Amino acid sequence: WIDASGIKAPCSHPATEISHGNLETSAWQFDNQNVAANQESVSWRIAPPYDMDRSEEVKIRVGWSSASTGNVKWQLEYRWLSEDEDTTQGAEETLTVVDAASTTANGLIITDITGIDPPSSTDASIIFKLTRLSADAQDTISDTVELHGVCFNYKSNKLGEPI
Repeated sequence: WIDASGIKAPCSHPATEISHGNLETSAWQFDNQNVAANQESVSWRIAPPYDMDRSEEVKIRVGWSSASTGNVKWQLEYRWLSEDEDTTQGAEETLTVVDAASTTANGLIITDITGIDPPSSTDASIIFKLTRLSADAQDTISDTVELHGVCFNYKSNKLGEPI
């Protein structure tokens, strides 16, 4: 689990970091933007875990909520990087998913994004960029959406590697 406080928004159209709920935990708030060029994003980078089976695809689980009902459309861009590889490249793949908000106001929803290619034997990190496609007709939440964190799910096939 990568908490919202471990995710950043250095993008040209960043989501807004907020204090969420009575316990005042960090969350990223994505506004409902009517113009596609104004849609908001966050990004993060992680290293593949040592015990990861590099022959299996991974899954990102997005934890989010909204005070309103409707559907949200998420776009996930990613790039695996090996040593000496250009770190300024664009995404190697872009995935989208639509999911419904909870019928409970601010109820937690976990949305699975699948189809992420497994890393090569030399990949040392992966960069992600998550965007709310609020200008898309499939995104029907006319309110903000709050991102609480993401989970990087993978299949393990060993206990790790010696350091």
